[in-house]
Amino acid sequence: MTSVNFATATTPLSLGIPLLAVAADTFAEHGLDVTYTQTRGSTDTVAAMLNGDLDVAALGSSAVVAAIGEGADFVFLGGGAAPANIVLLRPDKAEESGVSENASPRERIQALRGLKIGTATAGSANDLFLRLILQAGGLDPDRDVTIINVADFPTLSDGLTQGQYDAVSHAAGVGLERNILDGSGLKWISLPDGDVPEIGALFASVAATRNWVEQNPEAADAVYQSLNDAYAMFDDDAESAGEMLRTEYYSDTDPEAFQLGFELNAPTWSPNAKITKELFDGLIKSMNESGETDYSDIAYEDIVLKAAQE
Repeated sequence: MTSVNFATATTPLSLGIPLLAVAADTFAEHGLDVTYTQTRGSTDTVAAMLNGDLDVAALGSSAVVAAIGEGADFVFLGGGAAPANIVLLRPDKAEESGVSENASPRERIQALRGLKIGTATAGSANDLFLRLILQAGGLDPDRDVTIINVADFPTLSDGLTQGQYDAVSHAAGVGLERNILDGSGLKWISLPDGDVPEIGALFASVAATRNWVEQNPEAADAVYQSLNDAYAMFDDDAESAGEMLRTEYYSDTDPEAFQLGFELNAPTWSPNAKITKELFDGLIKSMNESGETDYSDIAYEDIVLKAAQE
């Protein structure tokens, strides 16, 4: 057995396939003895892999690409997922805007002008996709709204209820479903529902440093095969897979809220835990358009493990 220190950047359902692999220990069948931990976010997870504290991790893909842009060297091992990000708006702010929930997505995004919007840490995948949503609706994320970045994403739900934020944004499956169900937050924009179809990009994935992959090529392939097995479990019996995830990671979450998050996230998981070129190219394009760094030289064939390529 090969020992692997594996982590997930918290436990969002965007990482459903890696989380399922841990819960079912599909790694063992492929000769991997996994020690599992949870980190506070993607930025911390990248740092932990670079300093050798972690071997492999599931996290926001944009944090990996940003690290590559700064000179780090990573390889994606699979577990790809498209964005399941949503924006919730307080009902009173929706009423003040005069914009209906049935208005066009662009009108709903424009209604966010001047508001305080809570999301995850600066530079995270959630921060990136909030900015992309705002830009798609014609808003400047740095001028037209006030983005409040927090490290502890569960506080977003309470912050919306208590009026600390006018709106919040995060990938579905981290507790914001409670706000939808109790009426304290309106599902204002939803990428899973197709509100902004031009945002098609790799949101989450599993990665390791190239140094670890080159030193452990068989283990790297085994990680992908373990993720593929987890996807097959979900594909064969989604209800049982969902119940395993709920029991293992969300036992304190209202079952109805968990189910809503699961239903929003499951369609975003890439079949067979692959990293598709379409999602990869979409991520590079989105990051090029949202910042000053040019990531165009990062090639799909070079950065994605061969077994995980479509």
